[in-house]
Amino acid sequence: MKFSRLFSILLLLIIPFSLNAQLFKGKSKFPKNAEEAAKFEKAEGLFEAKVYNEAIVLYKEMEKDNTDLPILLFRIGVCLLNTPDGIEKSLDYLSKIDMGVYDSENVEYYFARSLHLNSKYEEAIIYFEQFKKNKNGDKKLKELSNTYIQNCKNGMELGKTPLQYLIKNVGAPINTINSEYAPIITSDESQIFYTYRGTKSLGGLHEPVTNPNATLGEHY
Repeated sequence: MKFSRLFSILLLLIIPFSLNAQLFKGKSKFPKNAEEAAKFEKAEGLFEAKVYNEAIVLYKEMEKDNTDLPILLFRIGVCLLNTPDGIEKSLDYLSKIDMGVYDSENVEYYFARSLHLNSKYEEAIIYFEQFKKNKNGDKKLKELSNTYIQNCKNGMELGKTPLQYLIKNVGAPINTINSEYAPIITSDESQIFYTYRGTKSLGGLHEPVTNPNATLGEHY
């Protein structure tokens, strides 16, 4: 009886270690010191709070000495996936992950999503379907996968009869060095309303509540 209980305790201790070994699998030791461990913990907090623009700064600093680390490739890839100008680059990171080794954290879903947003519809469908079969996959993400699979099919169909169009920066006073997007034009075409995120935004620069000492921030 005592032996059985001792075995159970040892097993519980071994399992988390095995999971961590998978997350941090790579050629280099990570984290290599207390400073790097603290930086990773800070980045993880920002990542969980979805403050991707700040989390990625820390992850990329750690990437310099840990270029092959799956957890960093995954985190940076997801951060890029959630930034307007990072979608194309996200595929570079997520495609480097060996999903046969690093198969946690719904990695197939995020890889499929990156393929989808980069218009690689056929490949995206394969990975969405593969993710749906994963017993450990998040249920909500599996439901979203069905929607995105249909979106991919729609994209493939629309791609058969492409339309020619030109995207042009209209310049001042609408376009600036900041972000302007989601325009709506009135029916008589006399007015345009759009979202602006820049230095003249009401409220100024907002720093995330999760990181009050942050030097970065966002305009809303």
